[in-house]
Amino acid sequence: MMTGGRALPSAQHKFAYRGMSQTSIERLKDYLGQLPPQSQALLMREFERAIERGEDTTVATFVLEQLRKVVRGTEEEARPRTDDPARLLFRPLEPFLVEGNSHIRPGQVRRASLLPVWQWLIREGAPEQAREFEAALAKAREVISAAEGFGSLRLLRGVEAPDRYLLLVEWATLEDHTVGFRGSPAFAEWRSHIGPFFESQPEVDHYDPVAGLA
Repeated sequence: MMTGGRALPSAQHKFAYRGMSQTSIERLKDYLGQLPPQSQALLMREFERAIERGEDTTVATFVLEQLRKVVRGTEEEARPRTDDPARLLFRPLEPFLVEGNSHIRPGQVRRASLLPVWQWLIREGAPEQAREFEAALAKAREVISAAEGFGSLRLLRGVEAPDRYLLLVEWATLEDHTVGFRGSPAFAEWRSHIGPFFESQPEVDHYDPVAGLA
């Protein structure tokens, strides 16, 4: 048993701010929401510059406020359910990221180009944390290896995602793990060593060997 694109509208566009009805405001928000993230970011920057120059401050302030609400709402909807560290790190770049092989403009970055950067950061930028985890697992191994039914333990590190590990533990039976080990005081000691390194609750699955291929 094994555990284991659209053109950017000019900032000179005039919006009828005075006397705008709620329907008109909603239409404006819908229009702003349909713009690509890159266009939203550039438009926001142009309105901020217009306010700094003192040009159309009333209109610019109003539209900028609506645009910020749209952007904040989009960010909330797109936020990952789990705080993936790579997404958190590169979140400020989201308005400038381009998917696939589409044409890029000055200031834009292909999303795929971020992966090598993340891999380097994990491999070279935080080696101490990786060493600490592996040292902690070495101590935890002494605990789990004494459990009844324990067979072997292997730790594999991701190649494409060096911040991810796969831990394979072999047990004589399913119950040796789920009942015997997990129900013993040794389980709490095991988790005390490696638990602090988990970003979230680890996924645990059980597998049986396939005859003739194991």
